[in-house]
This record gives sequence, structure tokens and C-alpha cells, in this order.
Amino acid sequence: MTNMANNNSGERILTKIIQKDIEKTLTVKIRYDDRCNNGHKTFAITGSFDGAHGCIHDIIAQHMPEIAPFIKWHSFTSKGPLYYIENTIYSAGNRDHWGLLKGEFRQHTSRGPYQNNGVEGVPNWELELPKEKDKYSSNCPEPITLKWKPHGIIGEGKESCKKEKSSRN
Repeated sequence: MTNMANNNSGERILTKIIQKDIEKTLTVKIRYDDRCNNGHKTFAITGSFDGAHGCIHDIIAQHMPEIAPFIKWHSFTSKGPLYYIENTIYSAGNRDHWGLLKGEFRQHTSRGPYQNNGVEGVPNWELELPKEKDKYSSNCPEPITLKWKPHGIIGEGKESCKKEKSSRN
């Protein structure tokens, strides 16, 4: 049995109790609103079930087939698909989700009001300690040289779709 309710923001909330070994509840939220305040409405179908939250569309389609035809419209706006250009470029390119090529380094920088007294864009560095343990254990230790190195991430890149298809065959 599926129950439907509206909340104050205009979301339609559907709940369905699914009986297996124990009672589990699938909650689905369907909305078409301008929650992001970006000047256009966005359609979204999200849910929560057994510890999973968000775009659990496969689970929703399995247990609520009456909603399945609308899942393809998730993330569409009143102006068209959301992030159409960005998603196309990402899918066609060889950069990872950070926008980095394989092996490319990007140094972290400060963001927000709680880092570097609110000054954004300050490069992040970390202190590199010597790895040799004997430098610390001798009776008369040698002077230790500490080095600063940039702190960041190294890109993983991704294989292009063409390479993935050809490697499967």
C-alpha cells in the first residue's frame, strides 16, 4: 500500500511499507519547485530505503513501478536538462570528477570564513617530516631539516568512452 502526503514546501511524499524479513519503509519525495532560488523550477525524485538515500531510482522503480516512467525526468528544469553542457563535456572527456587529468596535481587552497581568517584562495602546505627513524634515536642527533610541501590531490583521470568500449571487446 502506498500513502501520499504533501509537506509545507509542496513536495509530494510517498511512503510504501515493504515486507521482507523485517518491515522496511521506502520513502519517495517528488518535487517540482525553485528550492535553489535560481529562477527556474527543477523536477526531482529522491528516496530513502534501508540506509540508502538520494537518487535510488532502481529501488524506487522496483517497488513503485507507477513512478518509474517519471524517473527519466529527474534533474530536468523548466528550461531543459540540468547541467546538460557540463555533463556532456565530462562524459566525453578524460578528466576525473575534480577536472584533473591522470597524474595532474592541484594544490588545495583555503575556502570559506573558517580558514585563514576568511581569506580564500591561500595555498595549503604541509610539513614533511624526515622518514628515517635513526635521526631521532642517536645520542647526539644531527640537525633535522624540515621541508614544506604543497598539499593537494593528484588527478585520477578517466578513460575515454572510446577506449573503454574497445577494451571490452
